[in-house]
Amino acid sequence: MALEAPVEGRFALWPLSIPQRRVRLNFSTAPSGSVQVQALDGDYQILPGRSFAECNDLDGDHLGRAVTWRGQADLGHQGDGPVVLCFRLRCAELYSVAFE
Repeated sequence: MALEAPVEGRFALWPLSIPQRRVRLNFSTAPSGSVQVQALDGDYQILPGRSFAECNDLDGDHLGRAVTWRGQADLGHQGDGPVVLCFRLRCAELYSVAFE
């Protein structure tokens, strides 16, 4: 089962308190598709360096691809507060989100 965006779509996860510092995605995109992730703090403010504009495009077909922002995989959160992940999908299917 996947969350599918045949053209474009956006969604956000609820605030998560996670000690892990990295995000991995299981997804598939069309040749012209992509997935982007933005990370927010508990006050819904973008974490420094973790916006959609700074997210490296994720495309192709991957079981556990790390999300990176300008080449950095660390979420950039303090580890003790909630993180909200926002997703932007274009011609893509997202199967799972994992933390490490």
